[in-house]
Amino acid sequence: MAVRGVDVDELLNTVGKTRDEIQNVKTSITAVAGKLGHIKQLVAATTPGQNGGGMVDVQVDTVMAMVARAKEDIQQFKSSVKQAAEQNAQGGAFGLSAFRNKMANDDKSRSLYERVGGDLAIETAVDLMYSKAVADSRTRAHLEKNQKKIARIKKKMVQFLSGFTGGPKLYDADALKPVHYDMNITDYHFDAILELFDASFTALNVHPAAKEDLIVALGKVRRDITTGCTVRMEKARTSVKAGGDGYMFKKLKGSHRRDLPVALKVFILLDVEVVVPLQSREESTVVVL
Repeated sequence: MAVRGVDVDELLNTVGKTRDEIQNVKTSITAVAGKLGHIKQLVAATTPGQNGGGMVDVQVDTVMAMVARAKEDIQQFKSSVKQAAEQNAQGGAFGLSAFRNKMANDDKSRSLYERVGGDLAIETAVDLMYSKAVADSRTRAHLEKNQKKIARIKKKMVQFLSGFTGGPKLYDADALKPVHYDMNITDYHFDAILELFDASFTALNVHPAAKEDLIVALGKVRRDITTGCTVRMEKARTSVKAGGDGYMFKKLKGSHRRDLPVALKVFILLDVEVVVPLQSREESTVVVL
């Protein structure tokens, strides 16, 4: 289709490519600015405290390494932009997929934090994962909260992933187990979250090797996340075994038995061990009888 000598399809295609390139420029600038901002914060920490507390030490080697890597990222970004301009001038195609391929090289000499894309990629991945998790029956009960609480949970996730992968440590890793101890998170829920994170980083075109290393690394915190529920369920099994015949029936004596679902009463009458996961909008609860 052509109008007044202009190929409309080609024009629309060019506009689309230009839009993609502008978005990539904005994304790259944001990533570089974030790294430079972190360096600025580290350097600012060397100034005297407001209360005359003296100087705060900063690791010079760390700052210098970050500066060197920031310069390298800027140079790589400039080269990509230059190549895009040259190919456009020659009438070549340099769309979003080509730009992503250019930036998707995996350098295993760098930290996992850098390999997956830094704070910008981590924050975006958390957003993607969370939006899927609240719609997933496996994880909705744990994450479907009010907007204020959702924002707080997502912030904590970003902070944890950042420090865990070698970036700025803003989350106390020692708090991981106690924070999740009473949340009744099982291996089933943990595996679901890993699956959603895998899909999210894939959508961001994170290098497959970097993404795989991240998922494997996250698997190492499984016990910290699931220990609370595992301990309570094991205690319940021990109690049922030690209680002998009729233990569960005795435990349920009282008026609250009238409120139990019919199916659950059948289990009780059959004297079968019951561990029932119940889901609500605010939390997932494991009822042990």
